[in-house]
Amino acid sequence: MSKRIVVGICCGAAFVLLLAGCSLPGEPVAQSNSGTTDIATSTAESAAAQPTGPSVGTATMKVVGGSTPVTIRYRINGGPETTETAVTLPWSKDYPVYNEVSSSVSVTGGTEVGCAIMMGSSLVSYKTETNPTCEFAYYG
Repeated sequence: MSKRIVVGICCGAAFVLLLAGCSLPGEPVAQSNSGTTDIATSTAESAAAQPTGPSVGTATMKVVGGSTPVTIRYRINGGPETTETAVTLPWSKDYPVYNEVSSSVSVTGGTEVGCAIMMGSSLVSYKTETNPTCEFAYYG
């Protein structure tokens, strides 16, 4: 196996562990940001389906990487878009999941970062690039 493939596999595995909430010994894992983050919610409602019935579980949106503050936009269960500016990574947001309703998280600014959505221990959406967007809808 080539050295490049081995390095790629190791980097990918490290990133997945980071998204799963693992960290190096002595390194704190942030669950939310300080009170300095600016948060705005749009007033326009989405035309997408709104949640009905009981939730089918909980998912977690995560953004990691980069060393400069970023802007994060997310929409949960087809609701209004929320924007958080000047966010220092890592960032995460837990939310209830409903059947057949889409949620997404987008990141702008900074260098290459990774976004992911996890439902339980399952990675259901993942991208690592400049300005990524991750989307997820549960169909059960």
